[in-house]
Amino acid sequence: MQAPDKAPKTPKKRSLPLQVQDASVFCIQEMILHHPACVADYAEVVASKFFEVSGRAGPDRRLTVGLARALDHLLASIEPLRALEILLPQVSQNFDLLCAALRRLRPEQILEHLNVIVAPIVAAAETDSAETRKAAIFSLVDLYLIVGEDVMSYFRQELSPSQLKLVTLYAERQQCDSKGATVEAD
Repeated sequence: MQAPDKAPKTPKKRSLPLQVQDASVFCIQEMILHHPACVADYAEVVASKFFEVSGRAGPDRRLTVGLARALDHLLASIEPLRALEILLPQVSQNFDLLCAALRRLRPEQILEHLNVIVAPIVAAAETDSAETRKAAIFSLVDLYLIVGEDVMSYFRQELSPSQLKLVTLYAERQQCDSKGATVEAD
């Protein structure tokens, strides 16, 4: 018996039509909303598939928005610390979701895990992409607004002087804006 000349062909991954992808994401999103326990044990796997599809979603805004919404629902349905574990490796593409996950944590929880949380954000703040750097700085501002002055000593160690100046400047601006909105509401 002769060995085959060629290795067996592996089937190529074909993209599903966008309508099918949209419907699939919507279906999973609805399942997460109405039956979160069904995906709780598999949140990391579901999130990784969302990240994978999002990475190749291309210019289809509807699919991208649907994926972000579904991922947000997934992360909101699990423990906030677990949500952070899922998000932090993907932080440079998901700052909005990271900030939402941080807001679900108590300040003490953030302080307890500060080194794990801040390291990927600081790394993102040092990339070549201006958009990514800006989003990273605003994430650090959110951290400051959630935790308060307790986080500044850590920021002084980890951030460059210019990054620290941006964080304090934007934090002060947001605090002034929120105080102004409160005064206007009275």
